[in-house]
Amino acid sequence: MKDKLNWDIQKQNVFYRPSEEASLPIWELDQDKDVSRYVRSDNEEKLSIMSKSYTPFTNSEFMRMANDIATLTNHELKGYQEWKGGKVVLAYLKSHDHRQLQGHDIKEYIVLGNSHDGSTSLFVGYAAQMIRCMNAFGTISQNIKMYHTKSIHDKALFSTTEFSNYINQRNTFLKQLDSFGGQEMTPIEVEKMCEHLVKWKHDELNSTRKSNIKNLMMESMHKECGELGWTKFGAYQGMTHYTTHKMTKSAEQLNIVGAGFRRNAEAFKYLQNN
Repeated sequence: MKDKLNWDIQKQNVFYRPSEEASLPIWELDQDKDVSRYVRSDNEEKLSIMSKSYTPFTNSEFMRMANDIATLTNHELKGYQEWKGGKVVLAYLKSHDHRQLQGHDIKEYIVLGNSHDGSTSLFVGYAAQMIRCMNAFGTISQNIKMYHTKSIHDKALFSTTEFSNYINQRNTFLKQLDSFGGQEMTPIEVEKMCEHLVKWKHDELNSTRKSNIKNLMMESMHKECGELGWTKFGAYQGMTHYTTHKMTKSAEQLNIVGAGFRRNAEAFKYLQNN
């Protein structure tokens, strides 16, 4: 984690070289009026090529927003992370609250995210870690998303109303997780969930990769359910153990983005509906 982002997004014009004029120098090439190239200011590594309608939200603006939200919400700004070579940037604001989930202490964060490649909006999310095992999980506030259009700078204002919405969504998420503790699941039902998530086929041969994923999931399920009980809460923590300790890449971002976030969300939805 970094104290700050020491670079910013930089816009460049996009030129193309007609195939029949392959030897033309750069200043004689045709400029593409419909797209722009965005690079890192420190090393000029490409971040994206976006349409002219795309409006960037710079790292400077992002850090200013993070500081403002930390002040407004009485959170501690812990730092920043880059993901996918800086195409996605994240800010972590640690809560001073002491909360437990099913009797276990958790660390809580407001996570702010922004992309420079159009892969995600400017968003506000909630992330938590179980201190007993460091399993990471969270949710993104669906009504606090700002898309990269001309109005993004007007919308990127986090007020007490947005914070209230964030708290309500966080509490709803945690209440549902807590309720999972009173809903039992058998080992067969847990395995059925894993098979659903990996799209397991009973009428044909499954790939080695799919078999390996299912086996790793089940190892995590048996570990967490063995310690926490064979309940939906144990099964959800089994999934977060898998995404945190066996997928690893998304765990560096507390599973708030990437494949780990998607796996946890799929498991949460399955447990809600079954």
